[in-house]
Amino acid sequence: MYIVEFARSLTDVQRHQIIQDWYEFERKGAIGDCALREQATIFCSQLQNNYLSIVVWMEKLSSACFRVYYEKHYPINLEN
Repeated sequence: MYIVEFARSLTDVQRHQIIQDWYEFERKGAIGDCALREQATIFCSQLQNNYLSIVVWMEKLSSACFRVYYEKHYPINLEN
């Protein structure tokens, strides 16, 4: 779950922008330089064997940001 830890290391503002960038990417079908691409590139640079497209990592990162947002605002009690 390394990408979720990476998403947790980002600020709330960065995660929010990544989520917005993903919506724009889905709407337009393409996106240039943006926080999502920048942070996905930073994450990919930390991987040893990265054979996936940057777009795959952009999707994974945006999903991780959604997850962190949800966990923060809607905590789940797993003890019950």
